[in-house]
Amino acid sequence: MRSIASEKAESSVGRTPPVEIVRVVRGLRSVAHVPQPPFRLFGPKGTAAKKGIAYEKKVIRKARKFLPHVVHGPWIKFEDSQGEAYCQPDGVGLLPDLAVVIESKYTENKVGAYKLENLYGPLCEALWGRPVVLILAFHNVAFSQDPSRKVQSLSPDVVRNLRRNTVYNYHFLG
Repeated sequence: MRSIASEKAESSVGRTPPVEIVRVVRGLRSVAHVPQPPFRLFGPKGTAAKKGIAYEKKVIRKARKFLPHVVHGPWIKFEDSQGEAYCQPDGVGLLPDLAVVIESKYTENKVGAYKLENLYGPLCEALWGRPVVLILAFHNVAFSQDPSRKVQSLSPDVVRNLRRNTVYNYHFLG
């Protein structure tokens, strides 16, 4: 069982995805960082998916310039009231007092923000035992931005001053 949004959800820009498409953590019982899931992984198919993976790598490289320790694509195994599952945020930057959870999308969409708030944020906070800041990085802007939720840098000084458990937009052209 994997927590990955379907293509249908990815194309629903501007709408909150149904709970069935993106797993929401409810009644967390356990969480662990694992080297890989117990199922076979398949590489990206299609040009758009490959472009998205290439963009993700650029975002993580940029994050590593600012944050001392960034884990790229950590696999997380968890169990909640819905059973056991696995998920993989694009990156987690660890500071002594904070975890910066990064989700990258080549084209901005609400699925990324939804996953950060309802899946990756709660799991990373429990796993690493520190408050989280949630960053949605994207190349193409798809809808109007809330100016109070924009960040220009991923430097520790900037991210430490952001509200916890809130999704911030990072428009990074790569």
